[in-house]
Amino acid sequence: MGGALARGGSALERLLEHRVRLLALSVSAAAVLFGCGFSTSHNRSNGSDLGDVAASQSPGASRQAGPGGESNPATYTDSRFNYRITGPGPMSRNADGTASFAGEDERLVVTVVTDSRAADPNALAQSDLNSLRGSTPDSQVLIQPVAVTLGGQRVIKFTYSSSGQSFKGKTVKFFNVRYYIAKNDSTLAVISYRDASTEFDAQEADGFASSFRWL
Repeated sequence: MGGALARGGSALERLLEHRVRLLALSVSAAAVLFGCGFSTSHNRSNGSDLGDVAASQSPGASRQAGPGGESNPATYTDSRFNYRITGPGPMSRNADGTASFAGEDERLVVTVVTDSRAADPNALAQSDLNSLRGSTPDSQVLIQPVAVTLGGQRVIKFTYSSSGQSFKGKTVKFFNVRYYIAKNDSTLAVISYRDASTEFDAQEADGFASSFRWL
């Protein structure tokens, strides 16, 4: 009987040992599966974070600027011809009746025409463009005179390129835009804007013209 008990005890011990091994294997497998699941989830999270960082650091993602993209835009009011405009910086009145801003390579000039030419802005724009072709041989027309609406006003504009000296003394290409905004048949404003081609932004240039108001 003692031998039977011994044999029974051995069998029981083997059974318990077998179950302990199965339990250990089950726990190990669960740990592995959990670890894989966590790793996958964490990688997805990292991918999303990297995408968010890339988006926040992409060029222009958080760019904020006033008209012209300058950090110091200024509004100029002309009491002689009664108009107002926002420029990329402080503008000053000149002896010839114009008003202008001069930056490093950026220029903004407002000229007021007070004769019969003001009655036909499109014809005046075309005449100015023809004169530019003769006086500036290297100029290239980028956009022919066309009627657009800016700031709720009808405007004639054209765009051309030219070369000149930068503030660093180097010859560079400039992009130029002219805007023709009539007040009546005898008064018209010509807004001339230019900047180095590497800095020029057409929307910013249009922003200056959009800010122009006859008072």
